[in-house]
Order: sequence, then C-alpha cells, then structure tokens
Amino acid sequence: NDQVLSIKRLRIYDRWGNMVFSNENYLPNDPSEGWNGTFNGRTVEQGVYVYVIEYVTRNGVNVLSGDLTVTE
Repeated sequence: NDQVLSIKRLRIYDRWGNMVFSNENYLPNDPSEGWNGTFNGRTVEQGVYVYVIEYVTRNGVNVLSGDLTVTE
C-alpha cells in the first residue's frame, strides 16, 4: 500500500503555461486546500488545464501530472 501521506506541491496551469493555482504542504483529501476553479477571484474560462502534483508516500516523493477540463 503506497498511501499518500501529504501533498508537497500542487500546481495548475492554463493552456499558455500561466500558473493559475499553487498550494504546498497539506494533507490529502481536504477540499478546502484544492483548486476551486478560480484565478484572481474570478471563475476561469472553460478549457483544458494542466496539473502537476508532488505527493509524499512512505517510499518518498512522487509526481503525478495530467490535464483536466473546466466546463460551465
């Protein structure tokens, strides 16, 4: 079992590579620590966003990346 112990860093980027969200050093499965789909207090445009998550397990730091689509 490679349980996630903590989130070291979460970054979300728009399609132009601009970082729209960043958070560091928090416990997993805490919705208040994640991205709520806003940037500078406004809902982001529909589209594809890229995430990069660095997370900690007993075996060390792992990186997970991919994309997500924001719709209305």
